[in-house]
Amino acid sequence: MISFAPLPRADVARVAHLQLPPEQRGFVGPIDEMSADPDPFQDFHIVLHNTETVGFFKIDRAFERIETRLPAASHGLRGLLIGGQYQRRGIGTEMLSHLPAYARQTYPSARVLHLRVDVENQPAVRAYLAHGWQMSDLTPAEGRSGPEHILNLTL
Repeated sequence: MISFAPLPRADVARVAHLQLPPEQRGFVGPIDEMSADPDPFQDFHIVLHNTETVGFFKIDRAFERIETRLPAASHGLRGLLIGGQYQRRGIGTEMLSHLPAYARQTYPSARVLHLRVDVENQPAVRAYLAHGWQMSDLTPAEGRSGPEHILNLTL
């Protein structure tokens, strides 16, 4: 069973064990780097499988700072990582299925959740599209390791 919880910055040690597989290094940062981010507009969250912490993500409450073509007060999903040691078990799929309800409950003012995903990361693109995300009309933006699609999820 997948659930989510806010992660206070004082408790980031709870995610230190999450491994970043080598093939994903161009698409997401290492957990120690992501969990050290001091940006006050980014809220940290954990993904739990039963009671075990298996993933991490951030919700950016001012995502228009990253993707300037979005309106003010846009909410963005960033830094999603299911630990490599937990992948290939359906956890990411289940996480994406439950994320909209959690986002609606946690961010009731948000109507849309945005994200940027590397054009080359086709497994992630397919997973997001299969879970209700839609390609935006915006042309790809330059990202961490190349062009990134902008996807939107209506909440």
